[in-house]
Amino acid sequence: MPGLIYDKTCSASKFLNALISKLGIEHWATQSTLNYQVNINKVCSGQPGSKAFNLEILHLSDIHIESIPDHGASLIRQLESLTFDLVVLTGDYKLNRCASNKNTLKLLAPLLNSLRCEHGIVAVQGNHDTPEFMNQLVKHDVTVLDNRSTFIKVNGQRINIVGISDPHYWQKDDLPKAMSHCAKQCPTILLAHSAERSALAQHFPIDLYLCGHSHGGQICLPWGKPIINNSRCQRRFINGAWFREFYQGYTSRGVGTTGFPLRIQCPPEIVIHTLFNNLAETP
Repeated sequence: MPGLIYDKTCSASKFLNALISKLGIEHWATQSTLNYQVNINKVCSGQPGSKAFNLEILHLSDIHIESIPDHGASLIRQLESLTFDLVVLTGDYKLNRCASNKNTLKLLAPLLNSLRCEHGIVAVQGNHDTPEFMNQLVKHDVTVLDNRSTFIKVNGQRINIVGISDPHYWQKDDLPKAMSHCAKQCPTILLAHSAERSALAQHFPIDLYLCGHSHGGQICLPWGKPIINNSRCQRRFINGAWFREFYQGYTSRGVGTTGFPLRIQCPPEIVIHTLFNNLAETP
């Protein structure tokens, strides 16, 4: 059964590419997937007793590297103009689960090499990413968080980074386990592929929930309303900043595409999150 699903996904992608070619809109479709938009999101930590800090976080999601016409070359050029202290990747590096791990990693390597920064790269699994692929991603100096946490220190302040397995397709995520070793009363960032655990996350002391999966709809109406919601959550959680009672979340539109190899009213997105506290001056 899984093999049948993979075959259908690959066949649909080939059909849609052929249709775009038949309609003669290849150039327009290509440009719609390379028109990267940089968005800035500022978040104040609500954890008591934290020291003054500012952390610049580059957030990329849903890369689907095989889907990008130039395999990330223009994305790399745009990233060269940005400054960041930490990189977080919220899943879906492959176009399809049936794609070759070796080929995906070969295409990803230049992008990963361009992301080197002080606190490194932290990643979580997406619904297109097999466990075997995630194990190989570790060999590229990427910290993969599979229901576990790590931490960094910024200006002497410990910041927890928590990551869970894909909650959408694989559904082996375990947020209580992932949070179990986090230092108390420290700023905490949660990485997940989708916003589908946002309600559960309200029961834990987190400041920022970062995710993707939805592509922001990828095909949207003129006022930005997505035609399709592929997440098991309300539409308000599938694009941009959103809020729960005790924390802020952000769903990236992603940088790649799936299914339809184009974007309408929904450009690919690069996000810089600034996490700070009240003791620090906001940039």
